[in-house]
Amino acid sequence: MGAGRSLTEKLLRGTPYQVLVRGTDVVLSIKGKELVLHPDTALDMAMGLKHAARIAKKKAGLPPVPHGIADLTDAVADEREIQKSRDGTAVFAKA
Repeated sequence: MGAGRSLTEKLLRGTPYQVLVRGTDVVLSIKGKELVLHPDTALDMAMGLKHAARIAKKKAGLPPVPHGIADLTDAVADEREIQKSRDGTAVFAKA
């Protein structure tokens, strides 16, 4: 299991990724490669990642950080850019 974690760390640490909605699918894009997911699969994957991240943070002695997702589909591009500059951890998705 350690080798898998190492591969994941190499893949995502510092690597830009994007999550989009295309029609009725969720698209995860990493390094230009796209993974098209059924919405239920995307939710299962998100829950699994969140659970594993909580365990990893607890083992590392790091405090839990609440995360939220803002729906900025009605915001203008300038407002999104301002929010990105304030919060580098914000994730923006286009509906």
